[in-house]
Amino acid sequence: MCQTVGLHRSSTTKGDPSTLAETKRHVFWLLYTIDKNISLNLGFTSHFQDHDIDTDLFTPSDHHQYRSWDLMTLVTAEFATIQGRVYDELYSISASRASDEKRLNAIEKLSVDLIAVRDKLLAIDVSAGLYADSLHGMAACADFITYSVLTVIYRAETRPRNAMAISSRCYEAATLALHSHLKCFTYFRGRQTHKQIEYVHWILLYPSFAPFVIVFTHAITTASNADLSLLQETVKSLDLIKGLSLR
Repeated sequence: MCQTVGLHRSSTTKGDPSTLAETKRHVFWLLYTIDKNISLNLGFTSHFQDHDIDTDLFTPSDHHQYRSWDLMTLVTAEFATIQGRVYDELYSISASRASDEKRLNAIEKLSVDLIAVRDKLLAIDVSAGLYADSLHGMAACADFITYSVLTVIYRAETRPRNAMAISSRCYEAATLALHSHLKCFTYFRGRQTHKQIEYVHWILLYPSFAPFVIVFTHAITTASNADLSLLQETVKSLDLIKGLSLR
């Protein structure tokens, strides 16, 4: 529907009043972000292909209460672009036919770009924003989401035919993701219920479960006590918030 309306094309907003044009851009980039995330998590091509998009990014608000929200939304769209590239360059059909050298080069570039976007998000001053506590919570969980996607990137270092093989960087990213989750859980655990629900719906369920699977697989293949301990702590944290996903 979004493509039928043409929100991904600059010509659609050319004759619109500036306020309406900005609203359309806000809507498009929000849907774009969701689309790229779902694409990577579920493993299919995104509906919005970057080569077919020419609409502009929206302009951040000049109002101090809304500006940090807009800046964070724009950086999140950048993050989504990388998620789309991860699927296209590492997991699509065409990517499966690429040479090892091309795949490894893509892994290096994607991992560097991902960390750069994470750092860009953390550099945003959210203190003056409306509902600044929610913005602080999102920033506090940036590592969890970043390391979760980084796990997926490094998972491509090994070919599907060797499903149990896990590279050292993939394993490291996965463990960092789970440790980051536990840190986020501690941050949100002492807050009101609606803040905990925000964490479950908008942070915990946002990336794939790749880190959990990788650490579990590594624990089985190596009989690692450290892995088992980390998984046990993770399960305990999930057990404490399992009812929140139903609200």
